[in-house]
Amino acid sequence: RETGLAGHLRRAGVVPSFPEYTAPEEIEGDVVTPRTDIYALGVVLFEMLSGVAPFRGTTPDGVLARHLQDTAAPVDSLRMGIPAVVTLRVSQALEKEPEKRQRYVGDLINEYLFDLAVDELLEAAARNRPWAIRKMSAAVQACLPRASEDGEERTVGSIVLKTLAGAAVGITAQQALEQD
Repeated sequence: RETGLAGHLRRAGVVPSFPEYTAPEEIEGDVVTPRTDIYALGVVLFEMLSGVAPFRGTTPDGVLARHLQDTAAPVDSLRMGIPAVVTLRVSQALEKEPEKRQRYVGDLINEYLFDLAVDELLEAAARNRPWAIRKMSAAVQACLPRASEDGEERTVGSIVLKTLAGAAVGITAQQALEQD
């Protein structure tokens, strides 16, 4: 018979079979939301990028305790060459407090793509490549989600993409003025 925190929680139906992927709120018996899944995704991404789980222990209880008490190391400290934006998004997904994590997987992806696109826009602007900025601006605008049936925008990601598109248009306009 299993004893300790993991055994107690598993008998209560709270903890899945793999403590390595269990979110703090799940361990504490709080409400499970989509942000709980974001945490598990953060663990998977961390593991894929670094080759090790962010929280390790010799027993299931040890692993669960680390989820509650420890902060994961930045993934780029374990493996060189990981972009800062990836480290940031993985760290955010592994936040202890669910409110600090992305709300949905789509938000995580949109934020990551936004960060990458901003980096590319800034690089293109720094190299004075207005054609690249115009091309990225058109691509971003083409990806903007349409309004849903009730007329409301669907995600925070759509707002992020609109902001990016506006920034790209602004940079393009600024460079056109500078060339005149």
